[in-house]
Amino acid sequence: WAGEASLDLAMVSAVCPRCGITLVEADTPSDDLLAAARTAARLGGRVVSMSWGRAEGTDGPSLDAEYLRSRGVVYSASTGDFGYGAGVSYPASSGVTTAVGGTSLTRGGGGTRGWSETAWAGAGSGCSAAVPRPAWQTVPDSVCPRRAVADVSAVADPQTGVAVYDSYGGAGGWGVYGGTSASAPIIAAASAAAGAPDPASQPASYPWAHRSAFTDVTSGSTGACEPGALCTAGPGWDGPTGLGTPVSPAALAAPTPGDVVTVAQPAAQTSVVGTPVRLAVAASSPRSRVVAWRAVDLPQGLTVDDRTGTVSGRPTEAGTFATTLVARDATGATGVAAVTWVVSTRAGARGVVNGDFESGSGGWVADPGVIVGDGLYARSGDGYAWLGGYGETHTDSLAQQVTVPTSGDATLRFWLRVASEETDGRAHDRLRVTVDGTPLLTVSDTADGGGYRLQALDLSAYRGRTVRLAWTSTEDDDGLSTTFLVDDVSLTP
Repeated sequence: WAGEASLDLAMVSAVCPRCGITLVEADTPSDDLLAAARTAARLGGRVVSMSWGRAEGTDGPSLDAEYLRSRGVVYSASTGDFGYGAGVSYPASSGVTTAVGGTSLTRGGGGTRGWSETAWAGAGSGCSAAVPRPAWQTVPDSVCPRRAVADVSAVADPQTGVAVYDSYGGAGGWGVYGGTSASAPIIAAASAAAGAPDPASQPASYPWAHRSAFTDVTSGSTGACEPGALCTAGPGWDGPTGLGTPVSPAALAAPTPGDVVTVAQPAAQTSVVGTPVRLAVAASSPRSRVVAWRAVDLPQGLTVDDRTGTVSGRPTEAGTFATTLVARDATGATGVAAVTWVVSTRAGARGVVNGDFESGSGGWVADPGVIVGDGLYARSGDGYAWLGGYGETHTDSLAQQVTVPTSGDATLRFWLRVASEETDGRAHDRLRVTVDGTPLLTVSDTADGGGYRLQALDLSAYRGRTVRLAWTSTEDDDGLSTTFLVDDVSLTP
């Protein structure tokens, strides 16, 4: 780690010799490193170089919330040195960092630079399995529907590395270093040279506002993958090099008012297959009119008018879509808005959103693994909810906010199947259905009946109110499991 620290300090000093540098060291190579990043920001650091990482887990968003600031600080994070096959690295996959890949530079080549540049084979790249796509990252959904890595890149090839002096422990000396541990501090230093980030802004978005200010790297690979853009450099964004290498620090600067297009944030959208949709979206630019719109990951059957930004059509397929609407003005500046769009089947849209679970988790708040789409135990279609089934002390929950009709039928209906290993006739495991926390129904393992049974609960006391419906299972630790399966939820006949 002494060599890594020396490398960071040397690269930052070389690229931004007038920058003030504070070294914050961690006690161990663990979450202590994130604590050090938090300390750096608390000490007033506005650019933090993070030339380290570990395999991405599901805890990234919670670590972000605990250790990193979502606004006002540039976090420059290495994507790793073992290529695409090593998987996505955290904190490069964080939604608040600038993920820095790597390139190889060779003297010669065409153009005015005097160098040719390709993707460095060791650079990490890929598509996060856990982190949602940031609103500003306009990678096509067909390539990566979540957080894509990298954002930008800089030279990293250790075969043409940099000389670093390390005096730690009396046994140091000159060494040649490279990898994304070199490219991350290069980008951090260039970001600092570009000026302090706006305290209210999200600096990870800055490069995406200056796409034309990067040298596009179009050759080289970090492995084999599908789709190829995640591991092979090509025109536009790609995994190994992101948007490319910055032509100057201006590529990493906060956009000026003339560069900013503001898109009015639409509310989360819910639609039904075959039902007409019309959503008008507004955008503004302080110095130029908005001239073009496009959309990423719109529900099938919908289109966006490239002149007005109005989304219209009839959805043809159920699903949950992470839609991004992009507006561009006459100067080339862009603005984005991210919208979660849930399209329910007709059967699943009776007073609730996605009541038959055919659109994945859309419309629901559920614990991991509760909403399933394999069709194995569904009453109809492929989707259903699976609560419990662990045989140990465990709680699962499923919930949705709904508005109870002011007139007509106000009955909550759902189909429930109970499958239990308990045999002594006593209630061990339970499923509770509540409205705003008030119990409506409790079912135990003794209700094991071998198949789905219709449940009907009167909600007339809640007419006209928006309430939270919740299904919560609890199991004891006797080693015998009880599974509660829920499907085809509705609030109207």
